[in-house]
Amino acid sequence: MMAGSCCIEFAKPEQTPKTIALLKSRFILLSFLLFRPLWGILPVALRYQGGFHVIQGTAPAKIPGEWERWVEERRLKGYMGETSKAKNRRIREGFFETYCPEDRSGVDIGCSDDPLNHTFRRWDITFGDGDATDMAGVPDETFFTVYASHVLEHLQYPAKAVRRWYEICKKGGHIIICVPNRDLYERKRFPPSNWNEEHKHFWLPDAEDPPSTKCLRKVILEAVPSANIVSYRTIDEGCDYTISKNEHPIGEYTIEAIIKK
Repeated sequence: MMAGSCCIEFAKPEQTPKTIALLKSRFILLSFLLFRPLWGILPVALRYQGGFHVIQGTAPAKIPGEWERWVEERRLKGYMGETSKAKNRRIREGFFETYCPEDRSGVDIGCSDDPLNHTFRRWDITFGDGDATDMAGVPDETFFTVYASHVLEHLQYPAKAVRRWYEICKKGGHIIICVPNRDLYERKRFPPSNWNEEHKHFWLPDAEDPPSTKCLRKVILEAVPSANIVSYRTIDEGCDYTISKNEHPIGEYTIEAIIKK
Protein backbone atom coordinates (compact mmCIF):
# COMPACT_ATOMS: atom_id res chain seq x y z
CA MET A 1 0.00 0.00 0.00
CA MET A 2 1.33 3.45 -0.91
CA ALA A 3 1.87 6.04 1.80
CA GLY A 4 -0.97 8.47 2.25
CA SER A 5 -3.49 6.24 0.51
CA CYS A 6 -6.38 4.40 2.06
CA CYS A 7 -7.95 1.29 0.66
CA ILE A 8 -11.05 -0.32 2.15
CA GLU A 9 -12.22 -3.69 0.89
CA PHE A 10 -15.81 -4.82 1.40
CA ALA A 11 -16.56 -8.46 1.69
CA LYS A 12 -18.89 -9.77 -0.99
CA PRO A 13 -21.92 -11.61 0.34
CA GLU A 14 -21.90 -15.31 -0.28
CA GLN A 15 -24.37 -16.44 -2.94
CA THR A 16 -25.72 -19.25 -0.83
CA PRO A 17 -28.91 -21.10 -1.83
CA LYS A 18 -30.67 -19.33 1.06
CA THR A 19 -29.62 -15.90 -0.25
CA ILE A 20 -30.68 -16.76 -3.80
CA ALA A 21 -34.07 -17.98 -2.58
CA LEU A 22 -34.56 -14.74 -0.63
CA LEU A 23 -33.73 -12.62 -3.68
CA LYS A 24 -36.13 -14.62 -5.81
CA SER A 25 -38.94 -14.20 -3.31
CA ARG A 26 -38.36 -10.44 -3.19
CA PHE A 27 -38.36 -10.27 -6.99
CA ILE A 28 -41.66 -12.18 -7.18
CA LEU A 29 -43.24 -9.90 -4.57
CA LEU A 30 -42.07 -6.76 -6.40
CA SER A 31 -43.35 -8.12 -9.72
CA PHE A 32 -46.73 -8.85 -8.17
CA LEU A 33 -47.05 -5.30 -6.81
CA LEU A 34 -46.00 -3.68 -10.08
CA PHE A 35 -48.05 -5.80 -12.45
CA ARG A 36 -51.03 -6.65 -10.26
CA PRO A 37 -53.43 -4.56 -12.44
CA LEU A 38 -52.71 -6.92 -15.36
CA TRP A 39 -53.37 -10.11 -13.44
CA GLY A 40 -57.11 -9.75 -13.85
CA ILE A 41 -56.67 -9.50 -17.62
CA LEU A 42 -54.25 -12.31 -18.37
CA PRO A 43 -56.41 -15.16 -17.02
CA VAL A 44 -59.27 -13.94 -19.20
CA ALA A 45 -57.01 -13.81 -22.24
CA LEU A 46 -55.72 -17.33 -21.59
CA ARG A 47 -58.90 -19.01 -20.41
CA TYR A 48 -61.37 -17.54 -22.84
CA GLN A 49 -59.09 -17.12 -25.82
CA GLY A 50 -60.28 -13.53 -25.99
CA GLY A 51 -56.86 -12.01 -25.50
CA PHE A 52 -53.69 -13.19 -27.21
CA HIS A 53 -55.24 -14.93 -30.23
CA VAL A 54 -57.76 -12.18 -30.83
CA ILE A 55 -55.12 -9.48 -30.42
CA GLN A 56 -53.42 -11.06 -33.41
CA GLY A 57 -56.65 -10.78 -35.36
CA THR A 58 -57.73 -14.43 -35.47
CA ALA A 59 -61.05 -15.59 -34.05
CA PRO A 60 -60.80 -18.13 -31.22
CA ALA A 61 -62.44 -21.52 -31.35
CA LYS A 62 -65.92 -21.60 -29.85
CA ILE A 63 -66.13 -22.90 -26.29
CA PRO A 64 -69.80 -23.80 -25.71
CA GLY A 65 -71.17 -22.13 -22.59
CA GLU A 66 -67.82 -20.80 -21.42
CA TRP A 67 -68.49 -17.13 -22.11
CA GLU A 68 -71.93 -17.39 -20.50
CA ARG A 69 -70.43 -18.96 -17.37
CA TRP A 70 -67.82 -16.20 -17.19
CA VAL A 71 -70.48 -13.47 -17.43
CA GLU A 72 -72.47 -15.17 -14.68
CA GLU A 73 -69.38 -15.44 -12.45
CA ARG A 74 -68.79 -11.70 -12.85
CA ARG A 75 -72.44 -10.95 -12.07
CA LEU A 76 -72.29 -12.99 -8.88
CA LYS A 77 -69.16 -11.11 -7.83
CA GLY A 78 -71.05 -7.84 -8.17
CA TYR A 79 -69.39 -6.61 -11.38
CA MET A 80 -71.56 -5.86 -14.38
CA GLY A 81 -70.13 -3.96 -17.33
CA GLU A 82 -72.43 -2.11 -19.70
CA THR A 83 -72.32 -4.86 -22.32
CA SER A 84 -72.95 -7.65 -19.83
CA LYS A 85 -75.70 -5.58 -18.23
CA ALA A 86 -77.55 -5.45 -21.56
CA LYS A 87 -77.09 -9.12 -22.47
CA ASN A 88 -80.39 -10.60 -21.24
CA ARG A 89 -82.42 -7.77 -22.75
CA ARG A 90 -80.64 -8.18 -26.06
CA ILE A 91 -81.31 -11.91 -26.09
CA ARG A 92 -85.02 -11.19 -25.63
CA GLU A 93 -84.95 -8.69 -28.48
CA GLY A 94 -83.06 -10.92 -30.93
CA PHE A 95 -80.23 -8.38 -31.00
CA PHE A 96 -77.40 -10.89 -31.52
CA GLU A 97 -78.99 -12.71 -34.46
CA THR A 98 -79.91 -9.44 -36.19
CA TYR A 99 -76.87 -7.24 -35.66
CA CYS A 100 -73.89 -9.28 -34.48
CA PRO A 101 -74.08 -12.99 -35.31
CA GLU A 102 -71.19 -14.95 -33.84
CA ASP A 103 -70.41 -16.65 -37.16
CA ARG A 104 -69.66 -13.32 -38.85
CA SER A 105 -66.56 -11.20 -38.34
CA GLY A 106 -66.73 -8.44 -35.75
CA VAL A 107 -64.66 -6.06 -33.67
CA ASP A 108 -65.45 -5.04 -30.09
CA ILE A 109 -63.83 -1.64 -29.58
CA GLY A 110 -62.88 -0.70 -26.02
CA CYS A 111 -64.33 -3.87 -24.54
CA SER A 112 -61.57 -4.54 -22.00
CA ASP A 113 -62.87 -7.51 -19.96
CA ASP A 114 -66.55 -7.02 -20.86
CA PRO A 115 -66.81 -8.51 -24.38
CA LEU A 116 -69.93 -8.73 -26.53
CA ASN A 117 -69.14 -12.33 -27.42
CA HIS A 118 -66.17 -14.67 -27.62
CA THR A 119 -65.67 -14.63 -31.39
CA PHE A 120 -65.10 -10.94 -32.10
CA ARG A 121 -61.70 -9.26 -32.31
CA ARG A 122 -61.24 -7.41 -29.03
CA TRP A 123 -59.66 -3.99 -29.60
CA ASP A 124 -58.48 -2.22 -26.47
CA ILE A 125 -55.45 -0.32 -25.21
CA THR A 126 -55.40 -2.92 -22.42
CA PHE A 127 -54.24 -5.41 -25.04
CA GLY A 128 -51.71 -3.05 -26.60
CA ASP A 129 -53.96 -1.82 -29.41
CA GLY A 130 -53.78 1.70 -30.74
CA ASP A 131 -56.16 4.66 -30.60
CA ALA A 132 -59.78 3.65 -31.28
CA THR A 133 -60.18 6.86 -33.29
CA ASP A 134 -57.79 5.72 -36.01
CA MET A 135 -57.99 1.90 -35.80
CA ALA A 136 -54.54 1.90 -37.36
CA GLY A 137 -53.70 -1.14 -39.45
CA VAL A 138 -57.32 -2.25 -39.96
CA PRO A 139 -58.25 -2.36 -43.66
CA ASP A 140 -61.54 -0.89 -44.85
CA GLU A 141 -64.53 -3.25 -44.91
CA THR A 142 -62.95 -5.80 -42.57
CA PHE A 143 -65.77 -6.52 -40.10
CA PHE A 144 -69.45 -7.35 -40.47
CA THR A 145 -70.11 -5.87 -37.02
CA VAL A 146 -68.33 -2.88 -35.48
CA TYR A 147 -69.35 -2.54 -31.83
CA ALA A 148 -68.29 0.35 -29.60
CA SER A 149 -69.98 0.48 -26.22
CA HIS A 150 -69.27 3.48 -23.97
CA VAL A 151 -66.13 4.38 -25.88
CA LEU A 152 -67.04 7.51 -27.82
CA GLU A 153 -67.27 9.67 -24.68
CA HIS A 154 -63.56 8.97 -24.09
CA LEU A 155 -62.39 10.17 -27.52
CA GLN A 156 -61.33 13.70 -28.35
CA TYR A 157 -62.63 13.58 -31.93
CA PRO A 158 -65.84 11.52 -31.94
CA ALA A 159 -66.94 12.33 -35.51
CA LYS A 160 -63.56 11.20 -36.84
CA ALA A 161 -63.90 7.95 -34.88
CA VAL A 162 -67.42 7.25 -36.19
CA ARG A 163 -66.24 7.87 -39.76
CA ARG A 164 -63.39 5.43 -39.30
CA TRP A 165 -65.62 2.78 -37.74
CA TYR A 166 -67.95 3.10 -40.71
CA GLU A 167 -65.02 2.58 -43.09
CA ILE A 168 -63.89 -0.68 -41.48
CA CYS A 169 -67.43 -2.12 -41.56
CA LYS A 170 -68.41 -4.37 -44.45
CA LYS A 171 -71.30 -3.47 -46.72
CA GLY A 172 -74.47 -4.98 -45.30
CA GLY A 173 -72.98 -5.00 -41.80
CA HIS A 174 -73.74 -2.84 -38.76
CA ILE A 175 -71.99 -0.23 -36.64
CA ILE A 176 -73.35 -0.22 -33.08
CA ILE A 177 -72.52 2.80 -30.93
CA CYS A 178 -73.51 3.19 -27.29
CA VAL A 179 -72.88 6.22 -25.08
CA PRO A 180 -74.19 7.23 -21.64
CA ASN A 181 -77.22 9.52 -21.70
CA ARG A 182 -76.19 12.67 -19.87
CA ASP A 183 -79.52 13.09 -18.08
CA LEU A 184 -79.46 9.50 -16.80
CA TYR A 185 -75.76 9.08 -16.06
CA GLU A 186 -73.89 12.34 -15.58
CA ARG A 187 -76.94 14.28 -14.32
CA LYS A 188 -75.04 17.54 -14.65
CA ARG A 189 -74.23 19.96 -17.47
CA PHE A 190 -70.49 20.38 -17.21
CA PRO A 191 -67.46 18.13 -16.71
CA PRO A 192 -65.91 16.52 -14.92
CA SER A 193 -68.19 13.54 -14.70
CA ASN A 194 -68.93 12.48 -11.14
CA TRP A 195 -68.34 8.87 -12.13
CA ASN A 196 -65.62 8.87 -14.78
CA GLU A 197 -63.18 11.76 -15.06
CA GLU A 198 -61.96 10.44 -18.42
CA HIS A 199 -65.21 11.43 -20.16
CA LYS A 200 -64.34 14.18 -22.61
CA HIS A 201 -67.93 14.82 -23.72
CA PHE A 202 -71.45 14.37 -22.40
CA TRP A 203 -74.18 13.03 -24.69
CA LEU A 204 -77.86 13.56 -25.48
CA PRO A 205 -79.86 11.74 -28.15
CA ASP A 206 -81.42 14.62 -30.08
CA ALA A 207 -80.06 17.85 -28.66
CA GLU A 208 -76.73 19.45 -27.91
CA ASP A 209 -75.79 21.74 -25.08
CA PRO A 210 -72.45 23.44 -25.84
CA PRO A 211 -69.72 23.40 -24.90
CA SER A 212 -69.76 20.05 -23.10
CA THR A 213 -72.74 18.06 -24.39
CA LYS A 214 -72.92 16.65 -27.90
CA CYS A 215 -75.86 15.21 -29.83
CA LEU A 216 -75.10 11.65 -30.89
CA ARG A 217 -77.35 11.77 -33.96
CA LYS A 218 -75.70 14.99 -35.15
CA VAL A 219 -72.18 13.57 -34.70
CA ILE A 220 -73.10 10.43 -36.66
CA LEU A 221 -74.54 12.44 -39.55
CA GLU A 222 -71.56 14.78 -39.49
CA ALA A 223 -69.29 11.78 -39.84
CA VAL A 224 -71.42 9.88 -42.37
CA PRO A 225 -74.06 12.18 -43.96
CA SER A 226 -75.73 9.25 -45.72
CA ALA A 227 -75.78 7.02 -42.63
CA ASN A 228 -78.69 4.58 -42.59
CA ILE A 229 -79.62 4.66 -38.89
CA VAL A 230 -81.88 1.61 -38.49
CA SER A 231 -82.28 1.86 -34.71
CA TYR A 232 -81.88 4.84 -32.41
CA ARG A 233 -83.12 4.98 -28.82
CA THR A 234 -82.41 5.63 -25.18
CA ILE A 235 -82.38 2.44 -23.14
CA ASP A 236 -83.25 2.80 -19.45
CA GLU A 237 -84.11 -0.76 -18.46
CA GLY A 238 -83.65 -1.12 -14.71
CA CYS A 239 -82.75 2.56 -14.34
CA ASP A 240 -83.67 3.88 -10.90
CA TYR A 241 -84.96 7.44 -11.27
CA THR A 242 -85.43 7.86 -7.52
CA ILE A 243 -81.79 7.85 -6.43
CA SER A 244 -80.02 11.11 -5.64
CA LYS A 245 -77.46 12.76 -7.90
CA ASN A 246 -74.79 11.76 -5.41
CA GLU A 247 -75.43 8.06 -6.03
CA HIS A 248 -74.10 6.13 -9.01
CA PRO A 249 -76.87 5.35 -11.53
CA ILE A 250 -78.41 1.89 -11.45
CA GLY A 251 -79.50 -0.10 -14.50
CA GLU A 252 -79.03 0.94 -18.12
CA TYR A 253 -78.59 4.58 -19.08
CA THR A 254 -77.54 4.25 -22.69
CA ILE A 255 -78.14 5.97 -26.01
CA GLU A 256 -77.83 3.22 -28.63
CA ALA A 257 -77.42 3.92 -32.33
CA ILE A 258 -77.26 1.17 -34.95
CA ILE A 259 -76.16 2.04 -38.48
CA LYS A 260 -76.45 -0.35 -41.42
CA LYS A 261 -73.84 0.05 -44.10
